[in-house]
This record gives sequence, C-alpha cells and structure tokens, in this order.
Amino acid sequence: MLKALIKVKDALLNIYLWVAAAMLAVLILSCLIQVVARYLLPSSPPWTEELARFAFIWSSSLGAAVALERGLHAAITVVVDRMPVPLRNVVRVLTLLIILALSGLIGWSGALLSIATRATPSPSLRLPMIYVHSAVVFCGLGMGISALCSLFGKKDITGGGAE
Repeated sequence: MLKALIKVKDALLNIYLWVAAAMLAVLILSCLIQVVARYLLPSSPPWTEELARFAFIWSSSLGAAVALERGLHAAITVVVDRMPVPLRNVVRVLTLLIILALSGLIGWSGALLSIATRATPSPSLRLPMIYVHSAVVFCGLGMGISALCSLFGKKDITGGGAE
C-alpha cells in the first residue's frame, strides 16, 4: 500500500514540477510581452499582467508542494538536532501530523474558494476564477500526500535529523 502511495506521490509531484516550470515560463513570457509592448505601443495589453499573476499563483502553489517533498522549505533544526533520537522521532511525527492537518486545511479552503468563485470571470482574460483558485487545492493535495508518505515511510521531509 505504501509503495503504491509513494509511486502516486512521485508521479503527481513530477507533474507538479513540470507544470510549475511551464507556468514560470508563461509568467516570464507574459512579463516580456508587457515590457516590450510598453515601448512599442501606447499601453501594454491588460491581459499580460493578469496572466503573469495567475501563472505565478500556479507555479508557487505547485512549487511549494515539490519543495516540501525535497526538504527545501526553511527549517531551523538546532534544537531538534540536539535531542535524543527517540524524542527527535516524536517531534518528527508531530511535525508531520501538523503538516498533514494544515495541508488538509489548505486543500479544503481552496476547494471552498474554488466552488464559491467557479462562475466569477477574471477581469481581463474572462477565465472562471475556479481555474486560478484550484491551484490551492492542488498545493494542499501535494503537501498532504508528501507528509503522509513521510509519516509512514523512511524519508524525512521535516528538516529534522530523524534516524
């Protein structure tokens, strides 16, 4: 069961990584169009700023989930590293449970926001805002599955030196 969950997590976070990279490319291209248009046209197209903002939301949301899995979030472990191994493992489990709870809260709140704004169009692109706000749902899902796999597996995503 754990091996299957880890395979799903790895596949999901690999997709997250590629989508986040694509969204970062969209953000850069949109900003480039905006800057070039400012010099060539009387004003830059209004959709470029909105597209850049939406791409940033998606790239940062998905990137946060990938960063958690790779242990790239900031962690101050000076106290935990000095604890005896049994206590360090207790702190690790508590930390993972907190991450799991917060991931669920993030995902649930994102789902409620997505549902509430599903028919609201964005000002310039006229996209339903569910497309933007659902990034938060995917962030919570990715972080939650990483925490769950770490909780029952050997990989430590908390930054503490559990053995």
